[in-house]
Amino acid sequence: MHIKTKARRMDIPLGIILATKNTLNKKDFLDGRSDEQRLRRNIIISVTGPKCSGKTTAADKLNQLLIEAGYAAITSRASKDSLEVYKGCRENLVNQQEQYKEIKWYDVVNAIRAESASALERKVIPSLKEDEHKIAILTRYCLPDTLVKQTLLGAPIQAVAQYLRGIKTLKEEPQSGYIKPNIVLVFFCNGAEARNRLILRHKKEMRGEVTQSIDEYFSQKIDEEIDAYKKLSGYNETLFDNTIPFITKSTKKLQAYPGEIYFINTATNLDYINTSTEDITRELEKREREIASAIYKNIIIPRIEFIRIKR
Repeated sequence: MHIKTKARRMDIPLGIILATKNTLNKKDFLDGRSDEQRLRRNIIISVTGPKCSGKTTAADKLNQLLIEAGYAAITSRASKDSLEVYKGCRENLVNQQEQYKEIKWYDVVNAIRAESASALERKVIPSLKEDEHKIAILTRYCLPDTLVKQTLLGAPIQAVAQYLRGIKTLKEEPQSGYIKPNIVLVFFCNGAEARNRLILRHKKEMRGEVTQSIDEYFSQKIDEEIDAYKKLSGYNETLFDNTIPFITKSTKKLQAYPGEIYFINTATNLDYINTSTEDITRELEKREREIASAIYKNIIIPRIEFIRIKR
């Protein structure tokens, strides 16, 4: 009764609140094996970071590199591969929370988890079952992104992590919209450059009227998100290793932020004001190729070789 009442009060379909229940049964996914055994079979890569940091492009390029090299790989974005009803609910609640501050954080997190669970059930898990050994590159799946944003909005971090994983949530033990990653890639650039990239994107799409609404607050928000990502994952700039271009490995592991954590710095020295759109686009594409190659050679391939040796 409690769940039905909440669904009516929030104007959320009952199916969305219960969406993760019985959809990602652990035995079905793991085939009765332990987490450790599963992680020897597949490599799960979580790609995360603020807007306009190059996440989606990098995920696509990494996927392409892996496939060209003969590896079984897929890429998935939660909002793209979930059912539209879950995406719409998540967008509605997130927007209300950010604009009006009236929505409870756990209702937002439930909607985010439901969207992720839908995408996992529809695309990721069936694909992982096709091959004994597969590499899944997951963009905008819920743990890192949601921890950062809900923490900035004042939600308790450990409670958010618990809801995302589906542990005793709503007293029903619903399944999680989350797969524990082996590798977490946090992409970032400074807020000013992220703003310039967003304006560039709007120019290329002929959306000048939208460009006018991108104010300086956007840059500030991005910088705040970057700081939160770093704090949550033990980032330490004094330990930056220049031997691997663009990449810094975190030296700290937190329970709420699992996996090997790498920070990918996509910042450039481009002059977005006095350089043509074509030249900036060309330089960004070159930078994106270099970054994808560095991640492929220095992070993913060593992990693949490690698993082979371990087997």
